[in-house]
Amino acid sequence: MGVIEDVAEQRKVPSWWVEAVAIEYLDCRVFAGDAEIWDFRLEDLDPAALGAALDQSRVVILHGTIYDNVHPNVLRERLAGRLVSRVPVPLVTDERHLIPNGAVSAYHTVLHQNSLHVWDPKLSFSGDFQVLEDGTLWQWRIAEFVKVEGRNYGKWVSDEVDLEALDEIHPRLAELRNRPVRPGQPGHTEFADRVKELYAWVDEIRKPIREALYEIHKRRREELGDSSTVTSAPPLLSKFEEFSVRDGEVATRFHVEPVLYRTCVVHSRQATEIGRGEDAEYRLDEIYQERIETVICAAACLEAFINAIGQERVPRWELYEQLPVKAKWHLCLVSCDEEERFQPDREPYQTLGKVVELRNRWLHYDRTSEKVRRSGKGAITWIEAKMSRDFVERIPDRIRELIEELCSALKIPAPPWLRPAAGWEL
Repeated sequence: MGVIEDVAEQRKVPSWWVEAVAIEYLDCRVFAGDAEIWDFRLEDLDPAALGAALDQSRVVILHGTIYDNVHPNVLRERLAGRLVSRVPVPLVTDERHLIPNGAVSAYHTVLHQNSLHVWDPKLSFSGDFQVLEDGTLWQWRIAEFVKVEGRNYGKWVSDEVDLEALDEIHPRLAELRNRPVRPGQPGHTEFADRVKELYAWVDEIRKPIREALYEIHKRRREELGDSSTVTSAPPLLSKFEEFSVRDGEVATRFHVEPVLYRTCVVHSRQATEIGRGEDAEYRLDEIYQERIETVICAAACLEAFINAIGQERVPRWELYEQLPVKAKWHLCLVSCDEEERFQPDREPYQTLGKVVELRNRWLHYDRTSEKVRRSGKGAITWIEAKMSRDFVERIPDRIRELIEELCSALKIPAPPWLRPAAGWEL
């Protein structure tokens, strides 16, 4: 292990905290190197100096954001996934449970926008700052990064602390980075001195800001009082689970609607593919299996979706939970004065009624015999008549139309999983 890890283990504090203290408070850089105008030499830190930095009072860190109560693998996957797709549901019900503004639990993850190989956090700022005090880690939101008209870089602003001096860093830093003098080139020693002077100036700017932030921490901590945190490790989550924190425990909610919709699509496509094969007449058991699963998943998706909407939109929804799915759909449209949309004799409402009827038929099954029917194709069974290839193939589109029309009536966005442009192949 290196110095950072050794000191962290001895003091029973997170290694990222020890590293952040070194970066903020200690001389741990070599200036004007080959790759950048700074380079870190954390492995050469003096343990005594590092310990002294950790022991000083009023230590404040501004090197990133702490994410709390979520497994680190889940956090990385979800943040990366949301960059390219809106299909995964939001990770958390209340963002304060993910990005704490107060005490932080032992089960946290620190994410930096850039690694130390490409950026020195001391030359920037952060929307959140952290304090480790009396064995408890605290994080407070303090600033926002905003655009500045007329230039291609923004600035940090805060309602509680003056950050104007930080805005001077960018032009001075750009001047040095745009005209570097590398080791071995004429004037390198003088250039390294200029970089060192820049860092000394930056430190002088940050000192009063850190002092002000510590006072803000003290005030907020007193106002907040005792703050409980989660005491057990967070679980792994799927892309369709979100979490919340209740009474110091993580609670999760699974969004089953997108999973059921996707399953419906998969079975519908499989039924169509088998049904169009040259050997389809010999694979009726597989075809009907896929069609039945399509219908069951379609009805389940619609019921799950209308229940979720009803809980959010209809007062005292619990009084209507035992209603049939069609009646719930009608009720939600009535609640937003869009009752005229509900027309059982037209699509997609015909499919709504039919898939629910068929789902009930299969889940409340009896062995009543049905007469063989006659059509232009000859004799067909009841199941072939009720769940034809064309009907099952169109079910996913009908579900999408139903949900999108209801969302339009409610004036809310349709769920992205109905039309996944990226992040979820269908």
